[in-house]
Amino acid sequence: MDDSGGNQRDPGDLERSLHPIFQATQAVIEGDYGKASATVRSLKRNRNVHPAISELAESVGLMSVKVEVRELMLERAMADLRAKHEDLEHTMRLRDEFAGLFSGSVALLCLYAMVISFLDSGLHMRTGPLDFSTQVLNLFLYVVLAGMIWMFLRKHHYPAATFGVTTANWRKSVIESLLCCVAVLPLLVALKVLLVRTSPEWAGRPVIEWTNWGPLHRIPLYIGVAVSQEIMGRGFTQTCIERLVTGRRRTAVAILLASAEFGAMHLHYSFLIGIMAFIGAVILGTLYARHRTIIGICICHYVIGQLIFGPLQLIG
Repeated sequence: MDDSGGNQRDPGDLERSLHPIFQATQAVIEGDYGKASATVRSLKRNRNVHPAISELAESVGLMSVKVEVRELMLERAMADLRAKHEDLEHTMRLRDEFAGLFSGSVALLCLYAMVISFLDSGLHMRTGPLDFSTQVLNLFLYVVLAGMIWMFLRKHHYPAATFGVTTANWRKSVIESLLCCVAVLPLLVALKVLLVRTSPEWAGRPVIEWTNWGPLHRIPLYIGVAVSQEIMGRGFTQTCIERLVTGRRRTAVAILLASAEFGAMHLHYSFLIGIMAFIGAVILGTLYARHRTIIGICICHYVIGQLIFGPLQLIG
């Protein structure tokens, strides 16, 4: 081979010039991009290298950079994929746990309804909202559900705020809940007026008896009832359903399903009480979804419940 000066180039010189390029290429194959770049830079600084060899070295250097960048991008993509896969597995495990909790609560509530029906129709026991047998069953139900929640939190180290037991947003929650009480009271009075005028069972009864608050021991006792029912109904059941359901309307679906379950629990008292419990649960569930704390809805539940049991005598 003749170079530009017409002199014969020694094949050994050509081999020695190409040898660093072979080394750089091998380094790229092995993933040692630093060694490849250093070899190429050293070769380009050598002024005795033929221009074609220098251009070849520059091409190898560019190839090394591109391969390195693409490998880094691939590694990042694989790391993101692994992280997303781990998150997905974690989410699926949690969904299974929430499904177990929800299924257990449904089974427990079905058992509760059957026991109430047996006491009422089989043993002819009084099972009204204020009767002793009902209160004992309610206490048992709350204790079992509280145990299920406690075991779940202990296993997964979830904060209690997961089920609404938190002081976050409590001011807004309390304010909106009190405003809700003010708005609901006229509707309850209108319902009582309608019942007094249209139902023979309610005929002749006063619409409001402000001096009648029922047994005095119920006033402090109902605090525990309101708090327990909100933890179980909104904080627990509604949260579980919301974690299981997918889609943009999963919160609304969770509110309706949890409210339907809550209303069904009260149907053995009467159809009217079941409907009232469902509507009240929808209102409280909406407030809970807005603030994710049970503080305000417990207050709303307590106030409205005392009015229903007390002066309005809608449940007795």
